[in-house]
Amino acid sequence: MEKQKKLKKLAITILLEIVGIIVLYFILNYAQTRLSVQRQYENSMLKLDIAQQRMTSHVLEAEQNLYRYDVFSQAKVNVLSYFYSRNPDLEASISKMASQWELNYLYILDDTDHHLISSNQAVGPDFEENPELLTLLENREPVTIGDTRYYTSRIISEDQVIVAGRECSTLMAQQAELTSPKYSLNTIRVGTTGFIMAVDLSDSTIAYHKDAALQNQPVDTLGIKEAVLKDGYNGWITCGDTSYYSCSRASKDYLYVTMVPASEITATNRQMVLLGIAVFALVISLIVIYMFFIQTDQQQIKSGRSGFLNIGGKHYFNRTIWKKVSHVVWIGTAAIFCIAFYVESLAALSKQSAKSNAKMSDIQEIFVENEDKLQMLTEEYNAEYIRRAQNIAYLLKQDPALQEDEQLAKLAKRAQIDSIYIFDENGQTVHTNTVYKDFKLSNNERDSSYVFQDVIKGYKDVMLQEAKPEENSDGSYTQYVGVARMDAPGMVEIGLSPQMLAERLQSTTMEYILKNIAVENQGYAFAIDKETQKIVYFPDEKYIERDAAELGIKENALGDGYSGYQMINNQKCFVFSQEYNGAYIFVAAPVSAVTNGRLTMAVLVAVTSFLLLLGISALSMIVKKEDDEFETVTEAVPIPIQELDEESTWAQKTPEQKIKQVLFGFMGAVGIIMVIYFNFMKNSYDQNSILSYILYQKWEKMPSIFSFTYIGIVLIQIIVVTTVIRKLLTLFSNGMGPRVKTIERLINSAIKYLSIIGAIFYCISFLGIDSSTLLASAGILTLIVGLGIQSLVSDVVAGIFIVFEGEFRVGDIVTIGDFRGIVREIGMRSTKIEDLAQNIKIFNNSNISGVVNMTRKFSYSYIDVGIDYNESLERVESILDKELPKVKGKIPEITDGPFYKGVVSLGDSSVVIRILAKCNEIDRAGLARSLNREIKLIFDRNHINIPFPQVVINQPTATTVATPKQKKEAAAFVQEQKEASKDLHVTENQEN
Repeated sequence: MEKQKKLKKLAITILLEIVGIIVLYFILNYAQTRLSVQRQYENSMLKLDIAQQRMTSHVLEAEQNLYRYDVFSQAKVNVLSYFYSRNPDLEASISKMASQWELNYLYILDDTDHHLISSNQAVGPDFEENPELLTLLENREPVTIGDTRYYTSRIISEDQVIVAGRECSTLMAQQAELTSPKYSLNTIRVGTTGFIMAVDLSDSTIAYHKDAALQNQPVDTLGIKEAVLKDGYNGWITCGDTSYYSCSRASKDYLYVTMVPASEITATNRQMVLLGIAVFALVISLIVIYMFFIQTDQQQIKSGRSGFLNIGGKHYFNRTIWKKVSHVVWIGTAAIFCIAFYVESLAALSKQSAKSNAKMSDIQEIFVENEDKLQMLTEEYNAEYIRRAQNIAYLLKQDPALQEDEQLAKLAKRAQIDSIYIFDENGQTVHTNTVYKDFKLSNNERDSSYVFQDVIKGYKDVMLQEAKPEENSDGSYTQYVGVARMDAPGMVEIGLSPQMLAERLQSTTMEYILKNIAVENQGYAFAIDKETQKIVYFPDEKYIERDAAELGIKENALGDGYSGYQMINNQKCFVFSQEYNGAYIFVAAPVSAVTNGRLTMAVLVAVTSFLLLLGISALSMIVKKEDDEFETVTEAVPIPIQELDEESTWAQKTPEQKIKQVLFGFMGAVGIIMVIYFNFMKNSYDQNSILSYILYQKWEKMPSIFSFTYIGIVLIQIIVVTTVIRKLLTLFSNGMGPRVKTIERLINSAIKYLSIIGAIFYCISFLGIDSSTLLASAGILTLIVGLGIQSLVSDVVAGIFIVFEGEFRVGDIVTIGDFRGIVREIGMRSTKIEDLAQNIKIFNNSNISGVVNMTRKFSYSYIDVGIDYNESLERVESILDKELPKVKGKIPEITDGPFYKGVVSLGDSSVVIRILAKCNEIDRAGLARSLNREIKLIFDRNHINIPFPQVVINQPTATTVATPKQKKEAAAFVQEQKEASKDLHVTENQEN
């Protein structure tokens, strides 16, 4: 019946544990999701800001591109109008001129009635009937018709106008690409795998989606409800079978919607929640097992009525067990909080690591794309500059009169170039629009003009020189282009400002790219020059061109692939770097922003777990009892936790020892799994994960969560390996005799201390401490020791070994020499022992030897009792057989027994027998007196005579037998006196 009750109680407790786990799962899942969503909301809004900025910037860039294209094209038309105003009879050469100037359409019109005078086309358009061309003539502004962009310029000497059409399909395609949402959004990564979708507000079609097949499709194709497609929405949306967390923002033309897969948010959340559940389940399981050990342990004494609190009817709350379990609840809660805080920190940094790696990939991709873009634009502009120089040379051949200085100035102005030089075959200036009329190309190869000798000598037809600062100028750049003359030997050279190209290439610069990079968690990107260690770009412009050290960047961070902590602008940041094109590119995120919310989450986990642990444990303490179950039970006292003893059997261990052994067994199993996983399954985890980051020591050697995690992993592996080796040695030495056992103990001790010392010196290097320096310091310390502080060091070393060996601990009763007392303090240099008279003796640790620890195992208290020779020994033993089991219930200090140990001696007038019981050392003296009392009462009840020396003068009077009331009062008195004097051990122990 009792067994069924225990099993039923255990089943109910396990059911409560399962319910608690389910409740905790929903609470943690909700809280973790809220935290992740809040973080994602902040990051999504940041990405939306970047998206709008990019769109605005790219639209402006497209407008500037068109402006520059128009400037180039208009310059061509202006030069041609100037040429035809000087050469009206060369209209027949209009087709050749159009081909030379790369114009698809070239018309000369009457400026009054707009009738066509000359054209490079067989049939020209009717300008009066074409409203777009008519608008061109009226407003003198470029217009685009189909794939052609038209320009006009008036021929000054005649009442005529020239109209040129230039095919611009490539430009229009570039403009369309540049102003498209795809161009701005395809490199914006939201989270790790998310993106931004754009919806065209004019027709509700998808302007951009990561899946190219969905672009230009109606937004209804995604199955998104219309209610969520509005400005300012944030929440969950479902597209097909996939759920996304989304935030939206509307602009003039588009609605931008961030799309982060729910799996990305919930994947980490699920891991965090399951880990929290696992830790909680472990703690509550240990508590349940501990309660089960207490309730079923044979040494546990039942509590009397005062050990239970009546909560209604026949239901009682077990206060005795609760006193023990409540401590475990607090310890378990503290462990849960520490683990939750650690895991939240590591998870946050892991997410940031993944995002930073992804961001580095994005930056690398953008840089590669911009290299192609830079090359394309440079080639495009260089070709334009070369063509312009060739066109000038062609005009000079067609109209030699243009070579006059005054005419060159007008021509340069219309062509929008700074200078024109005409050189003869000797490199001497013939004509120019500048003041350098006598300039001659240098024959010194060190001079910048020397390279143009190749054109003069006919080695090359074209020479385009890189832009260089103009001498005697304000630092502005000029680029020179030389082409062979078409009318005579020599060269035509034009000089122009590359400002337009520089402005056009502005969007390809490193500064521009990094400025438009959005890094999660209030992060940012910046760059440092590899050679000069100057800051190329930083969000705060005051740091640009300053040394990296002024920003707080340490020299160890200036390398490719660095990752770790850096104090940047007085703010601790988690930093990643990579080398690119002579610079170190950094992605930094403030640690405070990355780990924001970890304390709140850890507190929530701890508080929730504490309440559940408290509730489950408290409900498990409720029992149903009948009144008669309290009849013969007295109060139980807590049993102190004894040190684990390898020689003790499982049945001999206390509940505390058992639960400690269970915990050690679990930790050992986890350690073995970790050793196998980290050493034999390295390819099973993501090499870009935070685990790989830690295990491959990619972090900076300094005190941080990464170094402490790695040290923990190393220590666990060392402990597991050394423990396995020591256990194997012990198994091997069992039964091999004392000599082998002695050698085994020596080897075990050597392995233990060598592993500790080796682990310490190995692990401190991961904290940024140079172990070689430490050893050198140890050498210096040895020298100091030799100069007079040997005793101090000896005491400290002895104290360390006392702690590691665990020979005794605070609270133990020990004997050192002839001094016996309780250990009150173990210091690095001395140990304090308090005797039973509360005198404290201080021992130097190096002087402690021959320690007798009386609390390592249970003690024994015994009494010797004499019985009359006339008494039947068998009768006495039969009575003791029935009475001794009752004694344990009356004396709670007994942990096992009492036992009858037989006849000790045959005295002069009595047969001496011994009664023995197991107890704690501190209870030994008091227990002997309690045993004496109980044995006397047993002998009295059973009329067993205890002999004593006597002289008979007369017959003794008959004694009065105590009444039941007196017996009850006597028992109460004894119990009251014991309770009142339980802390007064001095007299009791001295008497014993």
